[in-house]
Amino acid sequence: MGMKDINIDVFNAMSDEVSRQIYINRVKYSNGIDRTIETIVCSVVGGKNFLNFMDENKDNLYIFGAGMLGQDLVDTWSWKYKFRAFIDNDQLIHGKMIKNIPVISLDELNKKEVAIIILSKFYWEEILEQLKSYAIDENKIFNFGKIYRQLNKKQYFDLDDLNITDNERFVDCGVLDGETSLNLMELCHGKVEKIWMFEPDKKNIQKVKKNFKDKKNDYEIIEKGVWSCQTSLHFNSMGNGCACVDESGEDVIETIKLDDVLIDSNPTFIKMDIEGAEYKALKGAERVIRKCHPKLAISVYHKPEDIFDIPSLILEYNSDYRFYLRHYSLTSSETILYVV
Repeated sequence: MGMKDINIDVFNAMSDEVSRQIYINRVKYSNGIDRTIETIVCSVVGGKNFLNFMDENKDNLYIFGAGMLGQDLVDTWSWKYKFRAFIDNDQLIHGKMIKNIPVISLDELNKKEVAIIILSKFYWEEILEQLKSYAIDENKIFNFGKIYRQLNKKQYFDLDDLNITDNERFVDCGVLDGETSLNLMELCHGKVEKIWMFEPDKKNIQKVKKNFKDKKNDYEIIEKGVWSCQTSLHFNSMGNGCACVDESGEDVIETIKLDDVLIDSNPTFIKMDIEGAEYKALKGAERVIRKCHPKLAISVYHKPEDIFDIPSLILEYNSDYRFYLRHYSLTSSETILYVV
């Protein structure tokens, strides 16, 4: 992708200074200026403390957790920091190299000169206790996992101007395990009018069904991807948040247009976090957006071009929409465009 400039119409649609600054720096980041991620991360609660921790311990940085979050951390910050190793409790990956970084057990660690970043949003409490039992100095531990979990809880709903009510007709594209829809139900004290959940990954679908089996709400699970048309696509099923459309994927999924499913259903709120398929999915939702004017929460970080193409497309559908940008990670991931 060549260098692209700020779109003045998109910039003018940004409704507060936080959004304008994230937009400017996200554009720069998409144009290959890596250092601008520091400004974006500083907009997040805990962001400045995280960067200070990294700077103060730059020669002794270890990542506890070699999974998706740990690898994302390396991808975002390897231009500035060198990570000495991944620490992981999975014995099957000990001795392997991930992102050109060795994976070791906690027993292999030289505990005298270490600074450890915890990268697990589900098991950070257990990991923290494990590190304490190894007499790791608590001042040398940064609990990224705890912060990520807190940010994850409010992501997609973190804006007063959304005016969320118990009459929401919510469209959840990229359901994963159903957590986002469950968070909305909690916000609305369980009184959501209707939820449509779109998810093509069969492993994720099983998680959703398990998490919703006792729910009495009106919800519908659609086991398909959302796209610009009804078609079949190769897909990389992962059973996690990285499942995505991939020409080399071994699986094949069916896709649908939101226009074909929802045009007469009057959705009030559409969320999309679908691993780079957001633009195509929005192309398939033009009539719904033009007719129903739903609130939107759209991921704009999966592809460099997303920050340019997605807001511009939405303004084509409705020039009266107002934009907000918020960031929910200490890496380059999780930038959300709110549209109201």
